Amino acid sequence: ELVIDSRVTFFWKDSRLVTPECRDEGDCEDRFDLKSRESALWTPDLYVLNSRLARDHDHPTRNGMLYLIASGKVFLSKRYGCSNICTLKI
Repeated sequence: ELVIDSRVTFFWKDSRLVTPECRDEGDCEDRFDLKSRESALWTPDLYVLNSRLARDHDHPTRNGMLYLIASGKVFLSKRYGCSNICTLKI
């Protein structure tokens, strides 16, 4: 069994999330911490091929970051752990 503990980072852009200041005035440098509202925002799923167990770390608190940049870019970083079947004799 091979146990992996890693941090996975996702970036994507959603034009529906562009702030009025960015759209009208070109002020696109503001960042908003959305960690407390993560459940209200679409986030991509993560699938680990051939894993026996995969989980995101949430003890004692959620271990990750979620930021929205005024231009509509979203930054999500989470810590994941998984165990895979490993036939190598390490």
